[in-house]
Amino acid sequence: MVAVQEVAVFANGHNALTGLAQALGNYTPYIAVNNDARGNAPGFLVKNGVTASNPRILGKYETYNAHSEGACDLAGGPLFDRAPFGLDIRKGDLDITALSNHWGSQS
Repeated sequence: MVAVQEVAVFANGHNALTGLAQALGNYTPYIAVNNDARGNAPGFLVKNGVTASNPRILGKYETYNAHSEGACDLAGGPLFDRAPFGLDIRKGDLDITALSNHWGSQS
């Protein structure tokens, strides 16, 4: 399993991860539309033979609430512009929840 960030999602709904999975072979893509206004999304490439289920964006609709003096300018806005993407994984008798998280960078 490989977590990926900033996957291009095109206006027609196609995305770069699906093409990469097809080119590699033996991988299934999982992608999640996120809050990123540029159309980038997080995703996973899961190798065939590994069971993946319950893909979900965590906190996509959560908002930032300022509770202290000196709050930043995000008060009232979305908590994440790139919310974490979760995927349940099973291989043999191992069960995990994988998280793909990508924070926005600031200069």
